[in-house]
Amino acid sequence: MWRTSMVVLGCLIAAPSLATAADIKGEVTLAGDPLAGASVTFWAASANAPAEKLEAATSDDSGAFSFDRNLIPKSSIPYIIAKKSDDASTVLFAAVGSHHADTVVVNELTTVAGAFTFAQFLSGENISGNGPGLTIAEGHSQNLVDSMTGQWGHVLLDPFNSTQNTTLVRINTLAALISAYGTNADNEWKQRFLAASTPMNGDVPKDTLSAMVGIAKSAWAQPKELYALFDKAYPQPRDGFPYVLTNNVPASRRSTPFVPYLAYAPEDFSLILAFAGGGIYAPGK
Repeated sequence: MWRTSMVVLGCLIAAPSLATAADIKGEVTLAGDPLAGASVTFWAASANAPAEKLEAATSDDSGAFSFDRNLIPKSSIPYIIAKKSDDASTVLFAAVGSHHADTVVVNELTTVAGAFTFAQFLSGENISGNGPGLTIAEGHSQNLVDSMTGQWGHVLLDPFNSTQNTTLVRINTLAALISAYGTNADNEWKQRFLAASTPMNGDVPKDTLSAMVGIAKSAWAQPKELYALFDKAYPQPRDGFPYVLTNNVPASRRSTPFVPYLAYAPEDFSLILAFAGGGIYAPGK
């Protein structure tokens, strides 16, 4: 007998030097392009203690940076925060992972994954909490998005998730909102986005990372407003919609950097992961 379980993520849980064998090599991207000149900081979260800032760097013209892996304290969860040079409110995040990967990509997808899984532990740039909670959060972050590649994680791509729920398209839609914020959104759009990301009884976020944490904590609060902002940033092309009289699906896609995306405003922006396996198979019982 197969046993299936589901996890709702959110509240559950100086210029770079030449890279050496001991270095973690990274890349910062925004809307699919290298983010040059970004302020990049390397942190380590340990159980029941404030996070420790290990090192700082500036991404080069290709968005690349590197950090010394030997600085990572034992039994800690390392993570990276990157800020756009001309707009410190465009903040990206990536959990390096307990496996301490040799490479890491910091982008909008890793930011959404990290914000939702570390939501209850993340305040500003600091991650603090109990050991098991941090470990579970880091694991689910990698399940959603693999920080080694900056692409969807293997659990998210499993048929239980990629075809049975809308988590993948929700992540892409939220990631596209960060892209818009950091590239071509005007001031009015940004203010609306931050206001729509405010958690219940919480303060208005001041940057994109805090905004994603706010959405994770109150995923049901303003999904229609968030989708309206997505629609404004990436309007549906006029392509003769509806393409066929009996078909309500547009023929052309929006110019968002992440596809597929939500085709409608959801009831909430909760992210769900389904797991299958285990149990006992006993025919005749």
